[in-house]
Amino acid sequence: MNNYSRVPRGFIYIAQYLGIFMAVMMFGMGFYFFNKHTNSTPSYVVTSGIGLAIITYFAWKSIYAGVWIIIFVKNNTDEVISDNRFIISALSLSLGGIFTPFIMASMPNEEVKSSINPRYTIAKVMGPIALIGSVIAIGSFFIFTMTGASKIAFADIFNKTVVGVGPLILMIFLGLMFVIGLITSIFFLPKNTQQEFNDHDSTKAKIMNGISIVWLVIITLELIGVLIMAIIRLIGAIMDIFYAASNNSGAWKVFAIFAALARLSMTLLYVTYIFQITIATMRGIWAKDGVHMLKYERLAHKQQENLNAR
Repeated sequence: MNNYSRVPRGFIYIAQYLGIFMAVMMFGMGFYFFNKHTNSTPSYVVTSGIGLAIITYFAWKSIYAGVWIIIFVKNNTDEVISDNRFIISALSLSLGGIFTPFIMASMPNEEVKSSINPRYTIAKVMGPIALIGSVIAIGSFFIFTMTGASKIAFADIFNKTVVGVGPLILMIFLGLMFVIGLITSIFFLPKNTQQEFNDHDSTKAKIMNGISIVWLVIITLELIGVLIMAIIRLIGAIMDIFYAASNNSGAWKVFAIFAALARLSMTLLYVTYIFQITIATMRGIWAKDGVHMLKYERLAHKQQENLNAR
């Protein structure tokens, strides 16, 4: 790796380690909360198990994606990292991260052409996440609901009259993730799959392309969810102004309104940033034949030097 680097690797590492730490904390707090408040009601036990399974899945996703980004950034050059900036941003944004996308968006500005296809890498990363994550989530659900002082029978878990359809929906979702993850891992994890993916005329390449499109749709839906959550946060900040105006009086009312306006301004800046980077990321990962991206000025000059030397 070159001694000179314009990639702020240290900040990327810190952001990923922080994300991994938060994922572990999220799982630990979820397990503690659900286990502490579990009672003998089957519906409550099953609902807590569903919540724990969802937390487990996304905690695993955060850990795996964080480790992948760390290894990727450590083992690749500035140019490769720059070419894959939208992939890194997509993985981070889908987990609620903002530091890594901010770093990706803050890279020095010079526009050059890149011919990467993000579909292959996203599918290769998401396959193990779905395959292993679904197994862990299913295991955590059944261990939680069928062990301990408030354990319930297996038959009651899927009894609609007792606990509703929640467990069935959860199993369908996790089962679907397992199947997609298994198929993706079979096609994308072996060696030399990148060359097979680029062979557009082969049947296997067409299957792999279809699988990659499925993952692009899933990632895009997750990114749309990020946009929706940003809008909800903005609506909440606007509602805080009306709440401050109607629930205070006198000098405190003026202070509360100004504080709410300040929060609204900060929230508006945050939402604007989230929309810009998320929409740019969605455009980047859906680019079919290549995308125009901001690369490093040093790298662009190096490319020009190579062209002039020919």
